[in-house]
Amino acid sequence: MSTLIQYLSLERIGIKSVAFFAGVGFISGQLGQRVVDRVIKRTGRPSYVIFLLASVIGVATLSMVVYGSIIIANDYKDGEKIFEFDTDSLICNE
Repeated sequence: MSTLIQYLSLERIGIKSVAFFAGVGFISGQLGQRVVDRVIKRTGRPSYVIFLLASVIGVATLSMVVYGSIIIANDYKDGEKIFEFDTDSLICNE
C-alpha cells in the first residue's frame, strides 16, 4: 500500500489503478489469511505454512534469475551494452 501511495504522489499511477490494486491486495490478503488459518486448524502444524512461504519465495527468486538471464542474453546477442547504469531517472527535479 505504501508503494501505491508513493507512485500516486509522484503521479506515476492513476487513482483508478491505485484503487484496483489496493482492492486486489486487500482481497488477496484476506483470502490468504483464511486459507492459512484453515490449514493450521486442520493439520495443527504451522510448519506447512512456513514450507509454503519458502516455496513461494523460492519460485519467485528462480523466476527473477531466469527472466534476468534471458534479458541479459538477448541484450548481449543484440550487441547492446549489458551493464550500463542509467542515472537519468534518479535526478531530483526540485
